[in-house]
Amino acid sequence: TTTSTVSSTITMTISTTTTSTTTTTTIPHSQWSNTDSMETTRIWHTSSLLTNGKVLVTGGGINHNQAIKSAELYDHSTETWTSTGSMNNIGFYHAACILQNGKVLVTGGHNGSAVVNNAELYDPSTGTWTVTNTMHNVRAMHTASLLQDGNVLITGGYPGTSLTSAELYDPSTETWTITGNMNYPRNAHTASILTNGKVLVIGGIGNHAPQNTSELYDPSTRTWTNIDSMQIARSYHTASMLSNGKVLVVGGYTGYIAELYDPSTGSWITTGKMLNQRTNHKASVLTNGKVLVTGGFGDNVHLNTAELYDPLTQTWTSAGSMKEKRWSHISAVLPNGKVLVAGGYTGREDLNSAELNIMMHTNLILISIFLTALVNTVACGNITISNVVPRRDTDGNIMDIHDGNIFLYDGLYYYFGASYGLCQEPPGPSGCSVWHPGGCGFQLDHNVSLYTSTNLSDWTFRGYAFQMSSMKTPGILFRPSVLPNPKTKKWVMWFNFLPSSGTGVSQSQFAVAISDTPHGPFQLVTNNVTSLAWDNTGDLNLFQDTNGDAYIIYTSHIDGNIYNPNHLMSVEKLSDDYTSSLGKSFNSGFFGETFVEAPSMFKRNEIYYAVFGQCCCYCKEGSGVTVYTSSSPLGPYKTMNNLGNEGHAQQFNVLQYRTSSDTGYGYLWQGNQWQSAPDGLKGHDFNYWTPMSFNQDGSVKYMNYTANFTIDVVSKIHSNRPLSHRFKI
Repeated sequence: TTTSTVSSTITMTISTTTTSTTTTTTIPHSQWSNTDSMETTRIWHTSSLLTNGKVLVTGGGINHNQAIKSAELYDHSTETWTSTGSMNNIGFYHAACILQNGKVLVTGGHNGSAVVNNAELYDPSTGTWTVTNTMHNVRAMHTASLLQDGNVLITGGYPGTSLTSAELYDPSTETWTITGNMNYPRNAHTASILTNGKVLVIGGIGNHAPQNTSELYDPSTRTWTNIDSMQIARSYHTASMLSNGKVLVVGGYTGYIAELYDPSTGSWITTGKMLNQRTNHKASVLTNGKVLVTGGFGDNVHLNTAELYDPLTQTWTSAGSMKEKRWSHISAVLPNGKVLVAGGYTGREDLNSAELNIMMHTNLILISIFLTALVNTVACGNITISNVVPRRDTDGNIMDIHDGNIFLYDGLYYYFGASYGLCQEPPGPSGCSVWHPGGCGFQLDHNVSLYTSTNLSDWTFRGYAFQMSSMKTPGILFRPSVLPNPKTKKWVMWFNFLPSSGTGVSQSQFAVAISDTPHGPFQLVTNNVTSLAWDNTGDLNLFQDTNGDAYIIYTSHIDGNIYNPNHLMSVEKLSDDYTSSLGKSFNSGFFGETFVEAPSMFKRNEIYYAVFGQCCCYCKEGSGVTVYTSSSPLGPYKTMNNLGNEGHAQQFNVLQYRTSSDTGYGYLWQGNQWQSAPDGLKGHDFNYWTPMSFNQDGSVKYMNYTANFTIDVVSKIHSNRPLSHRFKI
């Protein structure tokens, strides 16, 4: 038996029938390498990861008093920097915040002569800066936090003495509103958005000294409440939101001890001893949920060391040393998993150099053992998924895949979905209230994309599994769903097909294609399934039971009119070959709700769940989600509860994934955030994923908004083929 650990995040076990030897393979934990230097030397600058995957660096200082107003972009795909205009009146000690529309709001700071109240907006689509309305107070060393309602909360700072004041910026009106004062004056503090939407503000310099006070801001009431204080006074520290909802606080002129805030109890605990005392350092939450802390100042020296915090063990380990000592630098986790650090002060000089940490990028192992044996390979790790940046594939490209399905098969997660290409959505109405043939959702060139992953985080593009050019009848494709059939050894795809001659969505029909492999090409069986219980078919999804039987959950426009209230949902059993249905005799009958679409179906603890929402039709606001349950796939179903619409997304899938927990499985709700791409391209619209939690009675808990989350993902692979034919993990 051989067991090896990859960067402390992936564990593999290989069992063979031909050997009893044990070999351990260790991948280096951390490597630092130089990358292209910034065009300008900077300290006290900010960094923002844009929705296009580039890193925007703004402002900063040089020689400890000269303000820099320029900005530049780092492109991880080319590892190069390019300039991108200059701010008008902002230099260093400012704050930057990415808005929901993808623009970046930069506020306050010091312009080299005085602290300012200026605010400016950076538009990534044009690379330009525009002035927006000024804040009510001049501020430097303040915080800026994007609230769940899209407003930005600004707290504290100083114009000479620390401030208690706070204010809100509304991007829709570009106006500022005074909100309640904090209970303590603060600068050089931190602000963290909790999973319940409240804002945790801690530490900072109060009356000329670091403080340990903590308070919460409630956006719904716009009020501040004191909570338990930290055990240690801190300023110039960092606060990192962990995947378990707790907040890790590190450093700040306070020794080696880090602390955790638990929102569920409102209490603080210490958590392990750091390897170095640090202040003016940086902390980054990695894609596996661990926290990388770099540089800073401690023990009377400027530091080039880095260390890694593991939330599972609450321990610190070395993450190597950077090429340069850095203090007041920037740190950003790139879409490829690498960590970029740039600029800062060495204790002797300001820097323009940049480097990359590739600790979390060395997760590729090629196993090449020339044995014919039974393989049982398990890959597991904590994976952090973000909903605020576009999902990118392993080549760094934005994933153009929507309204499909994802499932685990033979150790790989397969993601099938519609590609919409680089269509620029035209202005005009959207949603179910209008048939919009000119919209990007109704073009004739949609294909079915396929991506695969071992961990739900790193996706590789495998090409188009089905192309519309292969159909004799032109039309529109949407909502593809694929299942492997264990009986026929075929892969079966169903999708909505709307002939180009159609006059509305209600004219759509279901098409079926099959393939010998998941990669295709899938060959069309029919462009109009006629065996269904109900005609005028709408959205669909497929479900495979544990015994191999398959079902379709779908919407019917009973009278051929999408606007009629009898836009209804039902479940129907498929034939043994999955290419047709068994009709009304094997149909659940309609669910109680009307005007619904976007269904999905899954099974948990012998309970069948049917999940769908109100009609949305590519609408920007998304739709609420209703859950029905039954002890049988064909019902009868009863209403359980509503899951809300916090993510402003339209559902396309519920994924059952493998975990190392006692239950063995977790569940991800997955939806499309239509019209969310900052560049307006349909293919770049965001996906929104969130973990599902369950009550003891099996009901699904209300789904609160989550910007980022971490899950434990396990892949399991079995094969009787020679190992030399396999595997990349």
